[in-house]
Amino acid sequence: MQFRIVLPLAVSTLLVSTNLLHAQNPALAPDNLKATRQAMEKQAFTADCTLRMAPNRVEKFRYEHTPALDKSPKHDKITQPAAVFVRWNGQPWIISNDFGENGAPVAKAKATELDTMAGLTGAPFLNPDTQDKTQGGFVWRFVGRIPGKGYETFTYEGSREKPKKGGVYPRYTFIKRKGDKDGSLLLTDFRAPINNGKRVIPMTLHFSYAPPAAGASASPEAAASPSPAASPEASPSPTDSPSPTPKATPKSKKRKK
Repeated sequence: MQFRIVLPLAVSTLLVSTNLLHAQNPALAPDNLKATRQAMEKQAFTADCTLRMAPNRVEKFRYEHTPALDKSPKHDKITQPAAVFVRWNGQPWIISNDFGENGAPVAKAKATELDTMAGLTGAPFLNPDTQDKTQGGFVWRFVGRIPGKGYETFTYEGSREKPKKGGVYPRYTFIKRKGDKDGSLLLTDFRAPINNGKRVIPMTLHFSYAPPAAGASASPEAAASPSPAASPEASPSPTDSPSPTPKATPKSKKRKK
C-alpha cells in the first residue's frame, strides 16, 4: 500500500476577515500546525487513519508514536484489524502482540507498507507544489466553529483563490480549551485526498495526545471532538487493494535490548 500524497496546500496567501473572532482568523492555521508539530516532538500521540478505498470498502489503522522520553527510546506502533506491528528506536518493524517484547521481523514489502502508513500521519504538515495554476494563489479559509463542553473546535480549509466547483481541499480542525492561546492550538482532525498513483483516495486522520512528559513545555491534552462539517470527497474507483495483512504471528523472536 504505497501512496503519494497530493494536497493543494501552501501558505503564500492568507484570507482574513475582520468580522471573525481572533481564533477564527485563518492566518492562525500555520501557527497552529507549527504548535502541533512541536507538541508531537515532546508528547506521545495517536493517529487513527481511515482510507476509503471504494464506496463500500474502508481500510483503517491506528498509529501510535512515542518520542524519546527520559530513559525510554522512541517507538512506533501500528495496529491493523488482524495484527500489531512495533518499531523500537528506528529498528526494523516486527509483528508483535506484546509491544515488541517478542516478535519476528516482517517481510520487506510489509515493512515498506508500514513505513508508508506511518508517513501518512504526517500529511497535515506537508506543503507540496500544485500543478494547476489556473486556480490562482493559495488561501486559508475559515470553515466553522463547534462549541463543546469545556472546549471548542475551529476548522480551516487550505484552498485556492479560484477553487474548482466540487473540488476537494484539505481541512484541518484544531481544539481550543480554556486558557489556550490562539495560534498554539493542537490539530485533532484532518481530511484530504491522497493519490496512490492510480486514483484519489479520501483520507481522514483523528489525533489525540498524551500529557507532556515532566520537564517538557505543557500543551493541552486533546480529547475526542465533534466531527467537523463534512467536506466533499472524491469518488474513487474500486481498482486497488492494499497488500494483505499477515494472518498469523510468525515464530516469536526475542527483541534485542
